[in-house]
Amino acid sequence: MARGFRVSSRFIARSRASPLGSPPRTPTAASASPKPSKRPKTTPSPIGNAAEQILAYQCRSDALPAFRQNYRFHPLRKYEIDLAFPDLKIGVEIQGGIWNGATGAHGSPLKILRDMEKGNLLVLSGWRVLRYTPSEVKNGEAIAGLKQLLGVAHGNESASAEVPSGA
Repeated sequence: MARGFRVSSRFIARSRASPLGSPPRTPTAASASPKPSKRPKTTPSPIGNAAEQILAYQCRSDALPAFRQNYRFHPLRKYEIDLAFPDLKIGVEIQGGIWNGATGAHGSPLKILRDMEKGNLLVLSGWRVLRYTPSEVKNGEAIAGLKQLLGVAHGNESASAEVPSGA
């Protein structure tokens, strides 16, 4: 007995109707106009590691200016700033990878050299960057320093008179 393929009757009927299968659907008046989204337009959720997310939530709760996470600050390089205020050229880097040894983002000599190059490029591009550890984010030191720098950037010179403890 010869073995063959079984062809369903639905396939045969569809292939007879048109050489390309079923004809393309034509849009109706209802489907031609875009439907309004039922989802509210909100700011995307914070991204990154735990410390980066905490700092982003702190910035939102303190109603700081609009910021971007993982912001590419240079058109020719793929370097990113963990949290950036592009209009003010202010950024924050969370240095969590230094604690992970050679596997971390900042642990090997080559990665340290890359971070140095990135830091120099930021300064030469006119950016002011604060660097904090995850524990400094969690204890509030990072958001306090960022608010101080943002106050200076907005012309509030009295904010710069306060020196954080431990400095």
